[in-house]
Amino acid sequence: MAIHILLPFKDKFDKNFPGSVSITIKNTIHFSRYKKDLVIYGDKVENPILPKNFVGIEKTKNPFKSKNKHLADQMCSLIKKNINSREIIEIHNRPNLVNGVLKKLKNVKIFLIFHNDPLMMKGSKTLKERKNLLEDCDKILCVSNFIRNLFLKGIKFNREKVVVLHNGVNRKLKSFPKKKKEVLFVGKINKDKGVHLYVEAIKQIFQEYKNWRFSVIGTPMKRTNKEYLKFFNNVKNTIKLMFDQGNLEMSLSHEDVQKRMQEAAIVVIPSIWNEPYGLVVSESMSNGAAVIASNKGGIPEIIKDNGILINNINAKKLAASILELINNPKLLKLYQKKSWQNFHHTGEKAAITIDKIREKFLI
Repeated sequence: MAIHILLPFKDKFDKNFPGSVSITIKNTIHFSRYKKDLVIYGDKVENPILPKNFVGIEKTKNPFKSKNKHLADQMCSLIKKNINSREIIEIHNRPNLVNGVLKKLKNVKIFLIFHNDPLMMKGSKTLKERKNLLEDCDKILCVSNFIRNLFLKGIKFNREKVVVLHNGVNRKLKSFPKKKKEVLFVGKINKDKGVHLYVEAIKQIFQEYKNWRFSVIGTPMKRTNKEYLKFFNNVKNTIKLMFDQGNLEMSLSHEDVQKRMQEAAIVVIPSIWNEPYGLVVSESMSNGAAVIASNKGGIPEIIKDNGILINNINAKKLAASILELINNPKLLKLYQKKSWQNFHHTGEKAAITIDKIREKFLI
């Protein structure tokens, strides 16, 4: 018996700089009753999170072959050598690989896990493609009800095959942490994440609050086009104008990001796109930060009434919400307390949920 987990090529199972899918797998695997039976396949990295469970695959030398298809093909070749009657293949976020895996591996159970909008992904954009996936897959798991509803758009049959598996986050703290007067943005430095709204908002207010710091922790995009460089430089230069009150930190390790969240009084998630889940929301709550977020995508499922949700977010509304907390210490502490006490999306809970599903197909 084995459970084989296939990562997207771009998602690195790296100890210091893991991809978002790798983070969720790391957060659940320690609690899984099948930990010893789990094999994770992905692009080869020097410092894998769990070396005993990870199979790093060398990049293809064929410049015309899809990197994700190469990973899938190599995984199938390795599985064929020791295949038995009870095998589960869990494919993360790459619906276009399902059919190819099924052609190479007979009599295996296929789980497909969606971390993003299925209507925007190769292999699940059309109604026909999603119906085919329901026929081919034994189970389809979505990281939020928001994503599940998108997948099921126009589908009337086999809906029970599609279930929600919220991402799990592990709280390392045993007691509520000491907080600093700091507002924090964590995420990729791009328009989708709304970092430009955040820097515009704090530019309006920082001078009146000299004892507060306003920080951005993020990873720049790899794009080098003029439009993105202009966007990135605007973010960087706006923060520079704040002198000691502004702070831009790039490419921190995941562990260091968590430490910063533990200290931050407020974490802002001003996404202008529909976040499929909102991992930063869960991480912020696990660290007892007051959360201000856009009311988009899967975010409301996680935060509920335990933070401030902003409809049709813009810089003016965001600045007003930040000021509401900074100017009202009691309200700030209330939202910090609600985050801390109502954090429920743990790695253990996610592991129990998926293990129950796995168990039905391994009997």
